[in-house]
Amino acid sequence: MGPAEGEVGTPPATGGGLRRLREALRFSKPQGLPLEISKQAYLAVLAARQPLPKLFDVVSPQGSDGSVPGFGVPVSPSASAPDRPLERGEYGIASPERKTVLRLKVLSKEEAGFVPSPSALGQIEAQFGKEVAGRVAAAWSLLQLTWESYDPEVYAALDFWLAIAHRLAALTEGIVSDPMAHSYVLPGDRRGRPVGAEVWARELVGIHTSEGHVHTLGLRKFVRPELEVTGIPAESTGAVGSLLLGVAQACLEGTRLSPGDSLEAGEGTVRIAEGGLDRAYWKCQTVLEILPDRPPNWSQFLALWRPKP
Repeated sequence: MGPAEGEVGTPPATGGGLRRLREALRFSKPQGLPLEISKQAYLAVLAARQPLPKLFDVVSPQGSDGSVPGFGVPVSPSASAPDRPLERGEYGIASPERKTVLRLKVLSKEEAGFVPSPSALGQIEAQFGKEVAGRVAAAWSLLQLTWESYDPEVYAALDFWLAIAHRLAALTEGIVSDPMAHSYVLPGDRRGRPVGAEVWARELVGIHTSEGHVHTLGLRKFVRPELEVTGIPAESTGAVGSLLLGVAQACLEGTRLSPGDSLEAGEGTVRIAEGGLDRAYWKCQTVLEILPDRPPNWSQFLALWRPKP
């Protein structure tokens, strides 16, 4: 491996420790958790700087110089040593107690098929801002973070995942992309997460609107149905988006929703129904629709309910 053991992101153990980390790169999940993480969930960091950082600058046993505490090892023949700039290949990244293991895949934007068109960049700028669109356009490499195993303390595993992604984006002048949520986030932007909150829907779930249709994207990362509201006037989409984030927050905290369920929302209640009737839009995804129950129409409901600041 080159550098001395325990100094460049490898587990402070014998070769057996390294072997165990490599062997952990097979997807597994704890049982009986309030929240499940899908094997298909991943984050992509669009890196706009060359050369790429060293793995040791991303993750190290003591969290030195701003790196995330944990361990990292190359796991494919083409991957570079932890004290060398990242190259095309695959790496294993483990949390300090090795209960969460991620796979980092480094590839060029051409190999990933990521060549955004001018119209796509225009849409990104309109939704996320000029700086985000500029970083997307400047991307040279894609760094994909997928799951191999995760801590029974699932929220700690999510924090580790996000911390690694944001560290990579900061070191590469890049952007964190959540393809399942259709979102782009600047490095270090943790979406105003409240102090002490174990999980925050705004970091993990996107809210999207189009012609009276407001819906989530990203809940399927956690094997939960997406949520939607239809027939909303344009002036109400912001309030409805905040309502959906509140329901998404409950889902991330362990609530499982089914058609026929009701949820209190301020002075009113909403009802859960089968959604996703627009199959051309949703394709095979499972979707639940949120309907006003008390009062029974959106204008009356929204007059009573106000999103929290």
